[in-house]
Amino acid sequence: MATEDKAAKASQEPDAIQRAIEYGVDVTLLRENLKRTPAERMENAQDWVLFAEELGAASKSPNHAASRQRHLLDVLDSHSVKYVIVGDVATIAHGARCADMVLQLCFAREVSILEKLARALAPLQPRLRGVDENLPFVLDERTLRNGLNFTLVTDAGNLDLLGEVAGIGDYRKVLANSEAILIYEREQHVLTLEALIRAKKAAGRQKDLQALPELEALLELKNRGDA
Repeated sequence: MATEDKAAKASQEPDAIQRAIEYGVDVTLLRENLKRTPAERMENAQDWVLFAEELGAASKSPNHAASRQRHLLDVLDSHSVKYVIVGDVATIAHGARCADMVLQLCFAREVSILEKLARALAPLQPRLRGVDENLPFVLDERTLRNGLNFTLVTDAGNLDLLGEVAGIGDYRKVLANSEAILIYEREQHVLTLEALIRAKKAAGRQKDLQALPELEALLELKNRGDA
């Protein structure tokens, strides 16, 4: 009887796509986005950023241009920094219609990697975002080792460095929940859509919860073979 009750309840609950529609998500646009490659999705998102800038809303576009993100990744790759792309850019790569393009990376915390990361970012003058500019701050190996998550602004745009991702764990666990996706003409480790959903549920912030209907609808569309 209990099993039948659960089945009946499940049949009455709206699926992820219907929930997204009720939430106001344009599922038709999601389906169109899933027909694009990850690289095309990034370009499409960047077009919206540039459009916002043309309307005078540059202050709402944290990284301004995909070229800056590409440059940041070029710099990190040239120093052999280990990272996984998470957050906004990861959701865009999977097909979400995210308005923000803040580059968020979960980074390995081995001492040798911390040294490489500090050395790679030093020429870009990293400083803490959203704090008094006069506050002393040096992003070196010691700072990275003693901290966990850093929200930065650099000469190449905004960058969030995460030592751990909510609901997933540290770099090794995040890497295990990632997949290789072609972004900016190279394969990058990107957090899977399933893991992104889990992370946003665990974070529990309003902006994360608001993103869930779209991400869950994307996952259902992919599972149905619409991708």
